[in-house]
Amino acid sequence: MTGLTPDQDEIDSLASRVLAAGSEGAEASWESLAGSGLLGLSLPEAAGGSDRGLADFCLVMLHAGRHLATEPLWPTVCALGLPWSHFGGKAGNELLNGIATGQVRSGAALLEGPTGRWGAPTVTVAPADGGWRVDGTKTYAEVPERATHLVVSAVGSSGDVCLVLLDPTDPALTYESVDMSDGRRAATVRLDAARAMLPPLSGEGLLDWVTTRITLAICAYHAGVARSAVELTAAHLREREQFGRPLGAFQAVAMRAADAYMDADAMWATTWAAAQAVDAGEPSGAVDVAVANAFGRAAGARVLAAAQHLHGGVGVDITYPLHRYFLASKRAQLSFGSAAAHLDTLGAALCTSGTLSSDRSRS
Repeated sequence: MTGLTPDQDEIDSLASRVLAAGSEGAEASWESLAGSGLLGLSLPEAAGGSDRGLADFCLVMLHAGRHLATEPLWPTVCALGLPWSHFGGKAGNELLNGIATGQVRSGAALLEGPTGRWGAPTVTVAPADGGWRVDGTKTYAEVPERATHLVVSAVGSSGDVCLVLLDPTDPALTYESVDMSDGRRAATVRLDAARAMLPPLSGEGLLDWVTTRITLAICAYHAGVARSAVELTAAHLREREQFGRPLGAFQAVAMRAADAYMDADAMWATTWAAAQAVDAGEPSGAVDVAVANAFGRAAGARVLAAAQHLHGGVGVDITYPLHRYFLASKRAQLSFGSAAAHLDTLGAALCTSGTLSSDRSRS
């Protein structure tokens, strides 16, 4: 991959090797991800991490998408590791060290309601009996097997939004399984006087800070899905013949494949640019993140539709791998907001940033 530093080239190569071990829908070894240093990549050195940025973790997510990895990377790193390293101070180092060594494997319950909204949680957290009590309902929660923690967004008694860590095996949590578009499962989680494992994590703009990183990780994963779908399609067009010629030799086919390739490449380019802007704290970061989210969701739909079309009937055969990429893309297109929702965010971010003048915004 071009445009990377030597260190990033090494991360890219390492992530490709480790996650390829879990290709074709199987899970890469959590222990391998920890042993390679990929889980601790963006965590502080004091907690056993490498103190790299979000952009470098997006390289890991890119390859996770390429190989359809099912391990809970973004729930563990983006929903737990990054916010506790940024807002939690030294008190969170033991928890973060557990992520780096693979002992912590987290789920995330940040969405509510049938549409999966995340901006204004209604789950509550309040002091009780020397600890913290959590009550409410979350939808579409990521609760992986062997999870050691569950990150839940909640509102405190003073109205501040917090992140709370729960034990997924707490009997105060009840789960209702939900089948998702990619064949994997999420859960509706009901919390009835659940006990927090640690004091609630709070900070200015906490939820926006966290969801920015989660959505960019999902964008990177989606870009990897799209890239592999394009590669699979290109191989099919080289090998499948009609009228004595490879399908890819026909102009209309080649042009549609080229459009899909450019879309997939742009999905990664917008994600990479946004992650670098976030790492650098650039004022344009909010705009870049909204662009990556809005464009990635729409482009992913185009790429996978083209891949299905160019494969013909083969594309809908469940014994052929393309359908797994198609379904993974469908889930990514709607995770933490549709393309339309992020276009609304982009419009607001452009107006707030001053990128648009009052005259241009009316045109």
